[in-house]
Amino acid sequence: MTKEIRFQSIRQTAEARAETTKRVAKEIVQTEADARNAKTQRLKAARLDMLARETEAAKTGPKADNHGKSAASED
Repeated sequence: MTKEIRFQSIRQTAEARAETTKRVAKEIVQTEADARNAKTQRLKAARLDMLARETEAAKTGPKADNHGKSAASED
């Protein structure tokens, strides 16, 4: 006696489809938020680094802007 196994397609209910859509949408939104937060942190670190360099440059005093001229040629 041979048993015939029937594979029935399992149809998703409207609630299951809605839940799948909701889950995927949340994953997409979370991925975008993570990328945005990473970019914000990177830009903040760069800005703080730039401010630190500017502050250090201000403490050491203004640099002479000779445009390649030697000190003897400025009369």
